[in-house]
Amino acid sequence: MIKRLVFPHSSKLSLVGLSTTVFVVLFAQFSGPAPGQSQDIAAKERVRKPAWKWSIDERVAERTDPARADTRRAGGAQRSERQKLFGLQGFEETQPSINGNTEPELLMPSELFASLISDAFPENGRPGELKERIEDGAVVLGFGRDLWPRLEKVAAPYLRVRKERYQRAMASQAKPADSIEGKGKQLLECRVRAEALERAKAEFGEEAFLRLLYEVVAPPMSFGYSVEANTPENLRFVEGGCR
Repeated sequence: MIKRLVFPHSSKLSLVGLSTTVFVVLFAQFSGPAPGQSQDIAAKERVRKPAWKWSIDERVAERTDPARADTRRAGGAQRSERQKLFGLQGFEETQPSINGNTEPELLMPSELFASLISDAFPENGRPGELKERIEDGAVVLGFGRDLWPRLEKVAAPYLRVRKERYQRAMASQAKPADSIEGKGKQLLECRVRAEALERAKAEFGEEAFLRLLYEVVAPPMSFGYSVEANTPENLRFVEGGCR
């Protein structure tokens, strides 16, 4: 995705024998971007920026761009067709999906944090296979081997809410998602998750923790989402703790 613009150095241009008019033309060509190119250059600069440095506004704008959504939907459809060719049974990818390895910047911090917690502290008590990989990646980034106990401590309220949801589901007592109680519990979990994410940033350092999310947690992810729910308003609402 990263493309670099390469301009000739003026020192390599031989100006001997050229008229002043030709020199002016050359100077105009190499002194800066042509009209209409500034937006393209700005977009390339944005892509060059590390995923963990993107702002929420930048993520929302890029993720909700209709053209980009169509491209991701087409990619999902192609993956489904390849699965069929090889006899693999997977779900039909009719909705856009984000590849965390190629476009991690489109994932929201709350989504990556939820994935991290799910891998490290699953409701059923059996850690996911990615937990060890995440721990190794964290060490490379400068985190200590005490990542999990520290994270468990700051995320304790969120872990309790998730466990309660899991227990209700296992007991077949969960309310329908469209019920008042069901929506209330979804909002509660959203708010508690946002609070836990902020405490994790404070515990490990915001930049360090965001880098962990985007450079270690994001790459293995393939995140599908609903176009209808993927609006700037909804994304900002969830990222703000559903308040």
